[in-house]
Amino acid sequence: MTAKHATANRLALSGMIFIMLLTPAAYRTDLVSRIESYAYDSLFLLRGPISIPDEIVIIAIDEPSFRVIGKQWPWPRNLHAGLIKSLFDNGAETVAVDIIFSDPSVPKADQDLTATIKNHPKLVLAGGLDQIDRGNYIHQMLVLPYKDFISERSLIGINVLPVDKDGFVRQALLNIDHFASFANLAATVQLADHLPDTTKHNVEDEDKGKININFYDQPGSIKTVSYYQALRPEQYLPKNFFRDKLVFIGFLLQNVPSVSEKQPDHYLVPYSRQNAKTMSGVEVHATIAANLLRNQTIRWVPNPYLIACALFIWGLLILSASRLKITGLCLIFVSMLLLTAGSAFILFRSYAIYLPVVLIVFPLLTGFTTHIGFQYFFLFRERRFIHKAFSAYISPVLVKSILQSPEKLKLRGEFVDATVLHLDIKGFTSLAEKLPAQELVQILNTYLGAFAEVVFKQHGMIDKFIGDGIMAVWGAPVTQPNHADLACGAALAMLEKLDELNSMQTSSHDIRIRIGINSGRMLAGNVGAEKFFNYTVHGDDVNMAVRLEEMNKTYETQILIGKNTVIRLNEPFVVREIDQVVLRGKQIPVVIYELMGKSFDHPEKADAIEDVL
Repeated sequence: MTAKHATANRLALSGMIFIMLLTPAAYRTDLVSRIESYAYDSLFLLRGPISIPDEIVIIAIDEPSFRVIGKQWPWPRNLHAGLIKSLFDNGAETVAVDIIFSDPSVPKADQDLTATIKNHPKLVLAGGLDQIDRGNYIHQMLVLPYKDFISERSLIGINVLPVDKDGFVRQALLNIDHFASFANLAATVQLADHLPDTTKHNVEDEDKGKININFYDQPGSIKTVSYYQALRPEQYLPKNFFRDKLVFIGFLLQNVPSVSEKQPDHYLVPYSRQNAKTMSGVEVHATIAANLLRNQTIRWVPNPYLIACALFIWGLLILSASRLKITGLCLIFVSMLLLTAGSAFILFRSYAIYLPVVLIVFPLLTGFTTHIGFQYFFLFRERRFIHKAFSAYISPVLVKSILQSPEKLKLRGEFVDATVLHLDIKGFTSLAEKLPAQELVQILNTYLGAFAEVVFKQHGMIDKFIGDGIMAVWGAPVTQPNHADLACGAALAMLEKLDELNSMQTSSHDIRIRIGINSGRMLAGNVGAEKFFNYTVHGDDVNMAVRLEEMNKTYETQILIGKNTVIRLNEPFVVREIDQVVLRGKQIPVVIYELMGKSFDHPEKADAIEDVL
């Protein structure tokens, strides 16, 4: 059994390591990526809101502004020019307009906007990307402001936001098609003491680097005022409201402003997991700019540290699997999950660092389940083997005990301290000559079956049926400290069962039995071929039980027990010394005793019987 356990553990461990090595390859699958994204978003909800930089203000083109202004979209561009001029006059540091002025409009209005752009060098305009699906490829076309609005010193940022496969926005591009992104350019201008003498719309660095957006709170949390309020700040807003601020102007509508727009400028963000609210595109850009101003982006754990952390945790699980039982391994596994989740939360909350939980836990989980699956497979086979091998000749209670602790079962062969009971039906040969075979078999089945039930009730094992007899064992294959008491109790119960059966017989045949019991050190284990074997016990003390059963003929007794059994009794049995005999092949005589009952069953015999205990 030890070799089988070792083989099973090696196979389970090998399967676990193999699966864990394969698992990272599946990390980028859609399902696992979605799980990782969900874990990432959940950390925002667990962390809760954090302080929002106060140098960011959003001016919302919203429904109230449409009602107050009373015009349909697009609004006159001199209206935007007047707002921009008013913002700078009221102390705004930088203004970023998240509206793409790609086509000409009324000439006079365009001239006013052109003049405003030229007079305010810290004004950032938005450009975009149009995608055209050609069937076998997608063509991207850059959309820039109308040529009259572009000069050598114009600041143009592309306002494209990358959307993940699940529809959420979590990252931002810093540069897009040789242009700085809209939010990146706005933050750069806000931080700059002076602007360089180069065109801002032609970024030579083609790096498509990304940052992870650190969302501060629920959508709508960044300081926002309506467009109509910003037009008349002296009427609606506190004094110096825009001083030194980075101001974003953009849509905050639930519906598209005109038929030319394809969909509202709103996105799912991590906080949308909580209440399904979307965040406007201008607020996402404002959040990105705030992250860049404060250096508050979410960073991932660097790869060397991540690999070291993953290998440490995976190695600890593999080491635990090779040394611990299932219960201990489960505790280690749960501890690792809690440690990983706790570390990820602390890093995220305190340092804005993300530890990819699923990347670590996914191989951990697959490896653990693989190992447990192998263990339960082998355990099921072992339990099935035990049940099949022992249920026919061991009591159900003992079989259940073995199944609960199979490691206690020793089948390869070992010396045990046990007790053997040998029973034989008296005069069976002569009885067989008188009775028909069918009736003889019926008698055997009735009596031996009843005696076997007694063995089961006394938690013993039927070693074998030998013609008209039974050999039973206590103390193997599972250790029983009171094996001598159980065997003697079974012998007395067999005599009672015999009287009960005889009283029920209608024939004149009176069945009698002889029993021999002996205890001692004996060899227990499986004997036979690989597929055909029998669990049994061997040794001189086993043979002694057989000879004691035969000696009942000589001393006209029913139950004879050896001294080895007597000295192991803990319960108050009544025994008497019969003789000292020299067994065949032995030189030293041994004392034999008759088992007569329990002392409280025979109080009148107590004084007449020698107490050998």
